[in-house]
Amino acid sequence: MSESEPIQIVATSEKKAMQNIQTATNDLKLKPQMLNEKDAALYLGMSRIWLSQSRMRGTGPVYIKLGRTIRYSISDLDTYLESHRVRRRKY
Repeated sequence: MSESEPIQIVATSEKKAMQNIQTATNDLKLKPQMLNEKDAALYLGMSRIWLSQSRMRGTGPVYIKLGRTIRYSISDLDTYLESHRVRRRKY
């Protein structure tokens, strides 16, 4: 057995791992990405408390509730941000 064989095996394993990562990444592109409350608040640039309170008041972004779990779609967060865009008026 030469020294190059283990390197070849490692290279093959790394190649397979990279293919698995690429497949997983492609799968994520097909599904909407979901964020938990903490990450959604960070995405919006607001506090987690603000997000929770706005959800309870019904004034926050659209969310999904599965049992006790709250999730936010990135596209819904983007829509929420766009709906609050303030355009400068011309005087």
